[in-house]
Amino acid sequence: MTTSSILTERLRAALDRDDAIALLRGAIGAESITGNEVNFAGFLESQMKACRIGDIHVSDFLPGRLNIRGERKGEGSGKRLLFIGHTDTVHVDGWREHWAGTEREDPFGAPIIDGQIWGRGAGDLKAGICSSLAALMLLDRAGNQAEG
Repeated sequence: MTTSSILTERLRAALDRDDAIALLRGAIGAESITGNEVNFAGFLESQMKACRIGDIHVSDFLPGRLNIRGERKGEGSGKRLLFIGHTDTVHVDGWREHWAGTEREDPFGAPIIDGQIWGRGAGDLKAGICSSLAALMLLDRAGNQAEG
């Protein structure tokens, strides 16, 4: 068995799909239409702490509009990897009216319909940010340590 296939098997065994799905659904539920990023920044702060990301900084990039960053240091002096993304979503004008009376009506409800998660940010950067956090959690559960 190759090193790559051993790692793949460890990751597959450690994967908790329900946790990853709950992470994205929680992110979607943190309404963050442009100008109101505070909800999602707060959500990310709690998730970053859960991932043992330290040195977390929350600051305004414009008055009342938050950015968040953090660093998780490894054990060695290896290279670093930066994850970056925006914390706002576009407006939801017309969303409720378009989906009225269906499971999709709440743009922040994050229902799972036919195996798909619906809501503002599900296919945008909330999904990307959550994928990064879920990957870090998966690597931890599989016993991999950061070196940098």
